[in-house]
Amino acid sequence: MPVKVTGEIKGVEGLASYIKGVQEGLVTESMLEGIASKVKENIIKRTGEGRDFRSERFSPYSKEWKRKRAGSGKETAVVDLKFTGKMLAGIHSEAVKGKNEARLYFDDFAEGKKAAYHNVTGAGWSKVKREFFGLGAEDKKFIRGVLLDHIEKVLKVK
Repeated sequence: MPVKVTGEIKGVEGLASYIKGVQEGLVTESMLEGIASKVKENIIKRTGEGRDFRSERFSPYSKEWKRKRAGSGKETAVVDLKFTGKMLAGIHSEAVKGKNEARLYFDDFAEGKKAAYHNVTGAGWSKVKREFFGLGAEDKKFIRGVLLDHIEKVLKVK
């Protein structure tokens, strides 16, 4: 996406002022908050569809876990990592004040531990990893688009 800068800038002071204004407007807390919130939504959505952060299908549930889920009236065909719903509901997003960064996290230790089983160590006796908590190509494309749109708007205003 080409970015066009128009207008007149006079002298070194004018250029310095312009650059400072652009830098200050490039990353905003509200932009970071919006990105983090949308990435959180994407994680929850694709996990519910049975896909990991790479958009690949999760490994199937074990026979024992399928039986337990079926006995509780839960879906068994799609691996959605939702038994109680608390783990995915426990994902939070925020912009970190003063640091130009955003984060996704679990504020409940038990739900964070459960997520780590799925994402890092592997769940159950077979230690099956279902890496749902990460940034995939779709997320990166979304973030890139938001940033480019924002930068273009900042440059038009300055």
